[in-house]
Amino acid sequence: MEGNLISYKVLLTKSGDIVTELAMLPDSKIEAIFDNYDSPIVRKVISEAKVKLATLHEHLEKEIEALLVESAKH
Repeated sequence: MEGNLISYKVLLTKSGDIVTELAMLPDSKIEAIFDNYDSPIVRKVISEAKVKLATLHEHLEKEIEALLVESAKH
């Protein structure tokens, strides 16, 4: 079986905006999809990735905002 547990995107919209998107399988759905052996593994992978990707997500949002503010000055 294969499925998307975590998704991270950096998008350029038609209007020229850069948008970041972080999505993951909700914790409440893990038990319904995975068996007792795989559930703790999946939960741990998502938990660890969430910590790292949330930091990257926040960093990129701040950098993008700074670029937009700087370009608005010119």
